[in-house]
Amino acid sequence: QALSLLNNKFNLVMSQRFADRLQQEAATDEQRVLLAFQLVTGRHAEPAETAEMLQFAAAHGWPALCRLLLNLNEFVFVE
Repeated sequence: QALSLLNNKFNLVMSQRFADRLQQEAATDEQRVLLAFQLVTGRHAEPAETAEMLQFAAAHGWPALCRLLLNLNEFVFVE
């Protein structure tokens, strides 16, 4: 089920569009991470989370980071 969500065509398209939105709405990589995390989880990212996401985006690209965020339990399941 997790792999299905991660590799689903809809999810891939939405991840790319989310990455495009971040590029338009935030000027720096750190601002993009903070905005993305806030939009997906509804909370502020911890400094350690921000650092990890910046490293991930640098290594794998913004669409991959967006796909990762859209597959977080905090996004998929509402408590």
